[in-house]
Amino acid sequence: MLIRLGAIIAAGVILSGTQGIAAELNTRDITDQKEISARTDDFEKDLIQLGMPAQLDCKTVIGIQDNSQGSDESFGAICDLHISGKKSSAIMLCNDTMIGKLTIKAYGFSVNKAALGEFTKSNCQPGG
Repeated sequence: MLIRLGAIIAAGVILSGTQGIAAELNTRDITDQKEISARTDDFEKDLIQLGMPAQLDCKTVIGIQDNSQGSDESFGAICDLHISGKKSSAIMLCNDTMIGKLTIKAYGFSVNKAALGEFTKSNCQPGG
């Protein structure tokens, strides 16, 4: 797993800098199981596109929307990452499917909604 995550880091998927955070961003908790499942499927498809076939078990999922930018919404989640034959590990990830942005944090984060919200706002702002 470290080799594959290392390849993602080398590919520039994990961003160390942060963008300016717009004041108009609204965060919503996603609690509907169908929507959690849909977001999880989207994250898994993003990982497959990076050559990292994995299964995710996402329990904490949020949506971030910038009301001034229209209907674009970004999503963030804290998930257990399962790669065949490897021990599962918690990751934090976010995406903006309209722009095609995916950011993964594999370690060094707090497992709570506040941290997830800041991570998603900083790395996957809706609309870019």
